[in-house]
Amino acid sequence: MLNEGTLRLLADAEEAAAAIMGAGPTVAAEIGAKLAAILSALARHQHAAASRPTLPAPPASPLLTAKQAAEALGLKPARLYELTRSGRVPAERIGLRQVRYDLTKVRDALAR
Repeated sequence: MLNEGTLRLLADAEEAAAAIMGAGPTVAAEIGAKLAAILSALARHQHAAASRPTLPAPPASPLLTAKQAAEALGLKPARLYELTRSGRVPAERIGLRQVRYDLTKVRDALAR
């Protein structure tokens, strides 16, 4: 998918190519040089875009608090915390004190 910067460079290149078609040899050479510069910038732009790190994908399902997850599982939050401490149920730590649960992962862990 082309981003806005790439599309703008392509439009500039198309304009330069159209100008070459109706220009004399001296003007065509100048426009050709400009077109080469535009295409070079396009290549640099695409390379820079490809080398940018991508953000991690959001979790497949929303992360729930212990209270929300326990309610969905029919457990008490204290029991869910016990299962987490024992390592039987996976949890995501957010900061030092907050814990969140992916309900799909918790259900899979409890099914084993």
